[in-house]
Order: sequence, then C-alpha cells, then structure tokens
Amino acid sequence: MQLQLKPDFEEILEPLGENAAAFFLAAGLYFAHKVSFAAAAALADLSFNEFLYRLREHFGVGFQVSDDSVLEDLQTVAGQRVADDLGKALHDRATRGLPLSDEERAQLQRWYDEQDAEEAAMLGQRVGDLIQKLRNTSLAPEEQMELDYCMKLEHQMRLFKAHAQQLKSIFDDCPIKR
Repeated sequence: MQLQLKPDFEEILEPLGENAAAFFLAAGLYFAHKVSFAAAAALADLSFNEFLYRLREHFGVGFQVSDDSVLEDLQTVAGQRVADDLGKALHDRATRGLPLSDEERAQLQRWYDEQDAEEAAMLGQRVGDLIQKLRNTSLAPEEQMELDYCMKLEHQMRLFKAHAQQLKSIFDDCPIKR
C-alpha cells in the first residue's frame, strides 16, 4: 500500500501563476472590506489594471461598490447644508489665498463634502445599475468600458482625498500661519 501525501500549498498555487498566494490574500482582504482596492493591489504587488484583471479572472467581478460609504457621507452632511452661493464664495476666497476664519473653513469643508456626496450618489446610481445588469446578464462593451472608467475614477478620487487630508494635516501642523 502506497501513502498519498497531500500536496503542499505551493503545488496547489503553482498553476495559478507567480505571487498567487499574495494575490489571493490581497483579494480576500479587499472583498472582506479590510483594505482598499489600492492597498490590496499593492499587497499583491500588482498594478491597478493587473489586479483588476486577476480579480475578474478568478472571481468574475473586479470591484465591490459599497453603498454604505455613500450613505454615510450623505448622513454626515444632512442638516448641515451650506448654500451654494456661500460655498462658491468661500471656495473663491480660499483659492485666491485670502484668509478664512475657522468657521468659514468648516463651512467650506462641509460644502466640499456635499459636492462630493452628490457626485458619489450620481456615480453610485449609474455604477449600481451597471453592476446589477452585469449580475443578471452581461454588459455591452461600451457599458463595460464605462464601468471600468467609473471604478478607476472612484479609485483616483479616494487617492486624491487621502492626499488632500495629508496636505491639510501638514498645513495644520505648520507653525507659520497666514
């Protein structure tokens, strides 16, 4: 009688390609909402497009769109709306380098958040429609391109927001103020 040994982990993943273990770990963390798409791609040591391709190849879907984050943003700014005219005026002053009071900076930030939430809601609705259609049937090539573009745009916006927060933090810590 001959003993059959269980294949080890590397033998199972070998046909899946280089860095398969890192990819599946990153994909698992991403789908469990533990890391962002960008963090998962970096963890898998893949570019944005490579990670997207592999997710589609192995799981049939590249992105997870969470309506919860859009709803949280909407709830955060609900009841704190800043009039469009005031928001535009504050934005104009800020971009010209004119000083704003703490209250005006807070109002401007709320106005920015409102604009972001409205854009996210519009984008989220269309993306949700496309994802629902993808689940039920298939997307036309133009619709798939639109979905891919929206997902890349959403990814870039998250990066921009994170960078803006980082710059704001640096500015807030600066001992020299205007």
